[in-house]
Amino acid sequence: MKVHQNGTLPQNGEVFVFGSNLAGRHGAGAARVAYEKFGAIMGKGFGMQGQSYAIPTKNENIISMDMFSIKAHVDQFCKFVLD
Repeated sequence: MKVHQNGTLPQNGEVFVFGSNLAGRHGAGAARVAYEKFGAIMGKGFGMQGQSYAIPTKNENIISMDMFSIKAHVDQFCKFVLD
């Protein structure tokens, strides 16, 4: 599995940020990698989880969220990073 452009995985102290759904079903793509490798929690759709951080882009029904809703979660992530 390659995550960074140079082929390395996140190291200690780094966080794997991934797109998720609000239901926290981490079954495919980066969400699955976050679940299998970086401590994402099944059933938790946003926020810090192990060595990963979920930013939801889809709702509980796996339908794309509107940009205003996604931006609110991105803003929460930015606040998390700056705190």
